[in-house]
Amino acid sequence: GPMVSPGYTDPVLNQEAFEVDGDGTRWYCTKDCLAPRGDGFVFSGRADDLVKVGGAWVDTRDVEQRVAASNGVDEVCICGSDAFVALRWLQEGTVSALRSALPPGFSLFVVPSLPRRPGTGKVDRRRLQDLLRAGLVEAHEAKERRLCAEELASLIRWYWPLSVVA
Repeated sequence: GPMVSPGYTDPVLNQEAFEVDGDGTRWYCTKDCLAPRGDGFVFSGRADDLVKVGGAWVDTRDVEQRVAASNGVDEVCICGSDAFVALRWLQEGTVSALRSALPPGFSLFVVPSLPRRPGTGKVDRRRLQDLLRAGLVEAHEAKERRLCAEELASLIRWYWPLSVVA
């Protein structure tokens, strides 16, 4: 529309970032995906590999390349701000090197292998996210069980002398 910038100085970037409609109006492609809802639209994700971390846009492909260049890394897959890494070997300093290759705010998960889609052999990102959610639920439930056991032990220590005197 009329408020769109004249563009980049690089013509290749201009071609990738702008589209011209039938009327000759230039439109900037934001890469935001919208889904119709009611009488409007709702944001449903992005069409590129950018994620916003700490107020800054990070290209996950760059992060993937940095992590993949670390010693011992077999495969890497970035899903949002979660880095899943399969290692060929693990030696002292490997995990700290991987963490230093990640931007602040990213989580690191070392996995035995990355799940693949049958037929295509591509990394199954949805399965990785499902595994992550399942692991977080299990970890949360284990923490809650531990906290409840500690609270019960504390109550027993507090009330035990009172019940013996009766």
